[in-house]
This record gives sequence, structure tokens and C-alpha cells, in this order.
Amino acid sequence: MDIDDSNDTDELSNQERLIAILGLLADGEKPPAGARPDLKEIQDWHSGNLDEIRTAEIRTHVARDPDCYQMWSELLACEAKIKKEQAIKARRLAIWWTKIKNWILTPGSAWAGRGLATAMVIVLAVILILPEKQPDWSPTDHPVIVDLEANWPYSGKSISRGGQISYRNKIAFQAGISDGITLSTQANSSWAQTLDYLHDTPEVCADDKERARCEAQNRIMRKTGLHASVLLLACLERETKKKHIFNDKFWINQSKAWKYIGNDLADNNIHELSEFAYRLNHSANSRDAQCHIVRDLINAAY
Repeated sequence: MDIDDSNDTDELSNQERLIAILGLLADGEKPPAGARPDLKEIQDWHSGNLDEIRTAEIRTHVARDPDCYQMWSELLACEAKIKKEQAIKARRLAIWWTKIKNWILTPGSAWAGRGLATAMVIVLAVILILPEKQPDWSPTDHPVIVDLEANWPYSGKSISRGGQISYRNKIAFQAGISDGITLSTQANSSWAQTLDYLHDTPEVCADDKERARCEAQNRIMRKTGLHASVLLLACLERETKKKHIFNDKFWINQSKAWKYIGNDLADNNIHELSEFAYRLNHSANSRDAQCHIVRDLINAAY
């Protein structure tokens, strides 16, 4: 399958990168082109600082190399944590500024007898200082996310429905769900509560003979959670008749990708979920069926 790079720019959003990666996953076992990137180059790619050719090469490595994918996932988790902390600080500063302004401007306050000029000096000082302390970002008002948080089926709940799924694998799956929501919603603040209830990183594997197996399962469970959450968001968009940002190409690519995810799950002895992945691949012609199956998958793994 060929990926249409005609719209590629150095300004690709996280979600556009994710959709492109889904397409590359669907392309099967074709080896990545170009040298394997390190964390610094993945950061440059993520920031849109590379040329078009190298951007396409690194995107392929992130899609097919588990270690590159892990570095990108951890970069996203760190970025989401920083943005969340900045949002909290911004809210606190806004509340503080409102209290100061109301206190100064309220008739009969302590400032009333000290002269309006003194009060205005304080007001101007606050106005001039505050912008330096405020974050230089704001959550994107993404059309698929507006008013959708209430539709997230597991928001604010701790549901143990996973059956045979180990606790460690559930944690890795939740980290993938957190990745998918962060990517697709562009850190929209309305999803902050949902993200609070999700683990954002898998458990660290013990340094023993099972470490390689543990890390492989963490990677595939995290990737499965990411794909499942993005597909569920596409279903929510479709069901609530929001403006479609998940187009036909997305639905085709993600459907094909589930075949390879199913193979990886089976190879890592996570057969309880591999069957759902294969069913998603076989249901490519029915979006209703895919939306039903992905909910079952999340229910089984969460």
C-alpha cells in the first residue's frame, strides 16, 4: 500500500503523524528506509524540524521499530505531563489575578484610602509580570473532542474486566489508551479527568530472565491500547455526527493494521486480545461492526 505524502509538511500535527503511522503499519513487513534514529532525532521529527525525506524515514522507523516507537511514546507522555502541569499553573494564576483585581477595585477595600494611583501601579505591575509566567501553549479546540468526554465508557472508573489479562498487561494497555487520547485530542483540557484515571507508562520489567518477554508484551499492549483508543474516538465522532477528521483513508489503514497487531499479540501469547484484533481486520467493510468489536476489546483488556 502506498502512502500519499502529497500533504506532508514539517508542521504535521500529532494526530496526522499517528494516522500516517497507522498506514505504514498496514503496509506490512517492508523494512524502514534510512538510518535508525536516536532519541534526539525523534524529538526533532516530533517537533517538525527535519526535511521531508528524513521525516518520512523516521516515521517509518517509529511505526516498525519497537524501540523507536517506545522512545516516541515516552516523549509524548512527558510532553502531556508538562502540558498538564502548565495548565494547572495557568488556572491558578488566573484565579490569583482575579482575586487581586477584585480586591483592589472593590469600593471600601484597603486600597480605597491609599489613592487610586497606587492601586493602578499594582495593577500595571501584575499585568506586566503575569504574561512571563503563563504557558506559551493552549489546548487545541479539536472538533472530534468537543462534548465527547461524557461518552468515554470508562471515565473515572476502575474496571477489572480483563479476565485472563495480567495486571501488568492491563497497565501497559492503559498507557496506550493514554497515548491515543493525548495524540488524537491534542491535549484538549476536557479530557484531563479521563487521563487522570489512566496509567501513562507501563510497569518497569524486572531485571531477570523474563525481562525480554515482559518488555515485548509491554510494547504490544501499549500499541494495542493506542490503536484501540484512537479507533474508539473515531467511532464516537461518527456516532455523535461531529465534523469528520477521521476520513476514509484512516478507516482503511487502521483496519489493515489490526492484522499485524493480531500477529504480534499472538506471538507474545496474548491470545485473548489477538482474536479481537483479527476480527477488526476481517470487519473492514462494516464500521458499525468495528466500533462494536473495539469496545469489546477495551472491555476485555481494561
